[in-house]
Amino acid sequence: AEDLGKAGYDTSVSTAGVISIRATGVAGIDISGATAADTALGGTDSSAGTSSFSSKLELSSNDTFSISGTTGTISGDTGSTQTKVSSLDISTGAASAQSALATIDSALAQIDNQRADLGAVQNRFDYTISNLANIQENVSASRGRIQDTDFAVETANLTKNQILQQAGTSILAQANQIPQAAISLIGG
Repeated sequence: AEDLGKAGYDTSVSTAGVISIRATGVAGIDISGATAADTALGGTDSSAGTSSFSSKLELSSNDTFSISGTTGTISGDTGSTQTKVSSLDISTGAASAQSALATIDSALAQIDNQRADLGAVQNRFDYTISNLANIQENVSASRGRIQDTDFAVETANLTKNQILQQAGTSILAQANQIPQAAISLIGG
């Protein structure tokens, strides 16, 4: 098998023409520069000057990906099949077990993403609840201060009116005593 490995991923081509690509920590895989003539994957028609090859390439990802080419034509079945964890069968050998592990890893990654999304929503709810509780406490305290202020104003008004009433009563009492004093001086 010919090794086409570059930094970030391992690739190899077997003598039967099977391409194997394994990503080792890169965001994407770029196979530009590898042509059929360079890798001798297929037959070369020297009279037509063309090369062709065929193989099976399986791509697995938790996210979507696209396949494109700048020269030549990429053709074949570009459909995807998503295996459910419940339909996995590991009884047919190591390859099916590896495929099952990849499917389970993908399912776990999707669960992790959903849990992260739910955690973010929960954090927003917790913040909103805390904020609303703080607003309620502030409104309650403000209402109490307003009621205390209103009570103080009414108490001051009551005290003022009582003083005025007592002063008025005192003035009337004195006014009633003046004619009595004058009569007692005259009659005397």
